[in-house]
This record gives sequence, C-alpha cells and structure tokens, in this order.
Amino acid sequence: MARKSRSSRRSHGFLSNVYDHTLGRVLNVAGKSVRRVSSGVGKVARNVSSGVGKVASNTVRTVDGIGNNMTRGVNKSVRGLTSRVGKSVSGLTRGLRSTRRRHRGSRRKSSRRR
Repeated sequence: MARKSRSSRRSHGFLSNVYDHTLGRVLNVAGKSVRRVSSGVGKVARNVSSGVGKVASNTVRTVDGIGNNMTRGVNKSVRGLTSRVGKSVSGLTRGLRSTRRRHRGSRRKSSRRR
C-alpha cells in the first residue's frame, strides 16, 4: 500500500486518507481507502493498489481505483479527486458550494410572501 502519510492516521476524518493536512494537497487517491463513504453505493475497497481489477496506471481511475465510476453515492467532494492528485484542495467542493449559494436568496424570499 502507499506510504502512510501523517494524515492517514486520522481514521475518523472525512477524506482523512486522501487529504494531507500538512500540505493541503490531495494525495494518491486510488490505492488509498477513502474512509467514510455515504451509505451503500460503491463502498471503497481497502488497499486498492494491489489485487484483482488492477488497471493500467495511465487509465483515469475513479475513487475505488478499479475504474468503476464512483460519482454516485460517494461523498460529493470525493468526486473530482482523482484528477486532482498532488494539486491543492481549494477547488474540491466547488460544485457543492455554488449550488448552495444559488438557492439561498430565493428560498428566503418565498417564505416572506404570505
């Protein structure tokens, strides 16, 4: 398995393995287990870096490292991770934030009307 970084010892944290808190960078994603995955769909295998379903290293790997498309059911910010290995994490939750911002005002307005 990939070398344990300091962040991977935090077993409880969301994305604990993947996100190195010292650098603020995404570490190797496929080949590390993403610990907390929202229930059920596409649970992530431990230690994907070895074993059945190993993919050629140049294929675009999704979170489970086997090439399954993991966008469904995985925590939202895990979605874009594999393409961001080694890059900083500032843009990870971008999609999440924007949608939240979009609906905020309109919701408040409609409740004010009687």
